[in-house]
Formats: sequence, C-alpha cells, structure tokens
Amino acid sequence: MSTDPSLRSDGSGPASAETMANGCLLGVLTGPVDHDPTFVAEMMALASADGLQVAGLIRQDRLLPEPSTYFGRGKVLEIKAEMERLGVDLLIVGGELSPAQCSRLEDQIEGRVIDRTELILDIFAQRARSAEGRLQVEVAQLRWRIPRLRGLGKHLSRLGGGIGTRGPGETKLESDRQAIMRRLRVLEARLAPVATRRRTARLGRPYPQVALLGYTNAGKTTLLRQLAQDVPAGEDRLFATLDPLTRMVRLPSGHQILLTDTVGFVRDLPHTLVAAFRATLEEVRQADVWVKLFDGTGDPIERQERAIDQVLREIQAEMRPTLRVLTKADRIAVSADADLLQISAVSGQGLAELQEAIDQAVAASWEEAQWLIPFRRGDLLAHLHRAARVLSERHGEDGTLIRVAVTPAVRAYLEGELGRDA
Repeated sequence: MSTDPSLRSDGSGPASAETMANGCLLGVLTGPVDHDPTFVAEMMALASADGLQVAGLIRQDRLLPEPSTYFGRGKVLEIKAEMERLGVDLLIVGGELSPAQCSRLEDQIEGRVIDRTELILDIFAQRARSAEGRLQVEVAQLRWRIPRLRGLGKHLSRLGGGIGTRGPGETKLESDRQAIMRRLRVLEARLAPVATRRRTARLGRPYPQVALLGYTNAGKTTLLRQLAQDVPAGEDRLFATLDPLTRMVRLPSGHQILLTDTVGFVRDLPHTLVAAFRATLEEVRQADVWVKLFDGTGDPIERQERAIDQVLREIQAEMRPTLRVLTKADRIAVSADADLLQISAVSGQGLAELQEAIDQAVAASWEEAQWLIPFRRGDLLAHLHRAARVLSERHGEDGTLIRVAVTPAVRAYLEGELGRDA
C-alpha cells in the first residue's frame, strides 16, 4: 500500500477530525523528479500555505503520467477509496494536469481535483495585497482557466444535435469564453500604464540597483529588513512577498544602493504567473547586481538555482554580476562550496561580509562618464559623491566638470536630469 494517511501537512502526525473539513489527499508520481523527498515536502508546504491539511499521501511509481487520467486505472480506484476512508473530497496532484486529465480524474474519483499550478495560483490570489498584484494574479488565473472551460460545462445539457446547432451547454461555454476574453482585455489595459510607471520610476532612481533573487521563503525579506533596518519583519511562509519592495542601503564604502526584494521563485513556476508578473520582474532585469539567495534548509542548491535561472530566461534577463549566498547558516552545517557566502539574516552571521561583497560587485559594474554640472545643480554634484566614485573634479566658468565611475542606472538618472535641465 503506497499511502500514508497519518501525514499532516507539517508531517507531525494524524490529521484530526476537525481538520478534515479543510483536508485533502496529496497524490504524486514517483518519477525521476517527484520521487525526491524535497518535492513531497514542497507540495505539503504549498498545501499548507493555501490553508489545507494533507490528510494522506499516495504515490504511484511510474516514469510518465497516464495520458487519460494522470494516474493509472488501478491507482485511481485506490485514490477514490482512500479519499472515502479519510473523509476528504479534494485531491491535490503534484504535477500539471491537462484539462482533459483533470475532468476525467474528477469523474472517476467523484471529487474535486486541483493540480500544482492551480494550487500556486490560489496562494498568489490570497497573498496579493496591492492593486497591481491583484490585477496580475487575476490575469494569470484567467489565462489558466481559458483552456479548461470545456470541462466546466459538461454538466449542462446539449439539446442541439445537428451541424450548425448548439445546445445551451456549448452556448454557455462560448459565452464564458467571451466574458473571460473581455475581462482579460480590461485587466491588461489597466496593467499597461502600471508597467509604464514602473519604467519611468526606474529611470528616476538615482542610485545603483541590487535585486535579491531566490526561492520563496529563502529569507529575502528578512535580509532586506536587516540591511535597511526599516522593513517590517518577513513571514515564515511561502510567497509571503508578491510586490517588490525597495529600500535604501548604505554600503561600507559609504556609497548608497537601492536594494529590492522580489517575488519568490519555486521549481516550475507556472508560465501564466511569470507572464502576468513580467512588469514586476522587470525590477530584476534592470538591476545592476543580482544577489541569488539559496535556502540552506530547503531543496539542493543546484535545484534552487535551476528554478531561478529558468525564470530569468523566461523574462529574457541579461546576465548581471551575481553573488551566490546561502541563507539560514545558523541552522545548517557549513557548506563546502567556497563560492557561496554563508549568512544568517536572523543572527547577523556573515552580513558584514555580504555588504562588502555587494560593494565590490557594484564597483565592478561601474563605467566611466563625464559631465559638466551647472553650478545651480549642486544637488547633482552632491549626489554623485554619494552614488558614484569621483575620479576627477574641476570647477570652471560654466560649472563643474566631473569625471566619475557610475553604474548604468546612475548614468541614466544623471543624463535624464541634465537633459530636463538643458
């Protein structure tokens, strides 16, 4: 028997009767990916983040899903019996189901089925706080729903039988599809100016930009809080941060940077979410330096980095100077990987070394530039002393000729200001 009905979502023991109202059965294939115990733990964490209790776990040992129902025929019967025994009517599948697979599986187990993508979408819907975040999540949900409309109308009768006739069920499906497409157009029209405002705001940022990238719950928000000292404490849960948060941080050299906490990644992040959050993820594309954070208590580092790099490829982000950092070092053994900085944002271990490394990485991205700053723009001169490395400075009749090393972000800001001042 490949079930473990005693599991809670936290692995602590049997789920009580009172949790069954919010309980579910988790089903996974023990193929080349899903047999990894960290995958099962991640699925349980996702279920918990969505407010569900995993009452039982059932596995099937096969390399490829069954084309019709994802699980084999005998396993489907086993799943149905287990759900009846546990008193749950929800099956979470640790993979991505086609619309047809989901529909057939629901028919055969006589219960509700959601796959990994729908689970993540639902978590994002709960977490979204800003107007932009809510719009992005709704766009992702609607894009996910469109190809699944066929199954949603199966309970409706189809009276029309001849060519050119359609019963009320099919008419309802077409009506739903049109309504969703109209809603998508409205949402995308609302998001377009948001993306424009973000681009404008980035051009107006007068300091080097550093982005924190990492698996969800890797400690990005906690690290930002420690370095900026004015950010609310991060929450110990998946996808706690959906909206990018940017704060000013002073480095050991005295220079200042803008440090941004971005949305957390996870393996195989749904494409609909990546597409919907493209405007948000532009913060990553425009950064001068990346800091990749790896959760020392989570998946193997290689797998976490593949998940991060997959999203970076999807948003077509060009490579940036990158620091690789292992978080939660106070809770793990020392890593043998010399390329990893090891930190604990909670205890403060390694934070000074990380700031030094960021300082050096920002300096490595500098490029030389020269401007004649009018005397009336002494604010720009003072700013360059804070945000760049001054190589030479000479006062003349029309202003101050200054040669500096700056990041592309600071250069764009200065050229914009001088262009408006001309």
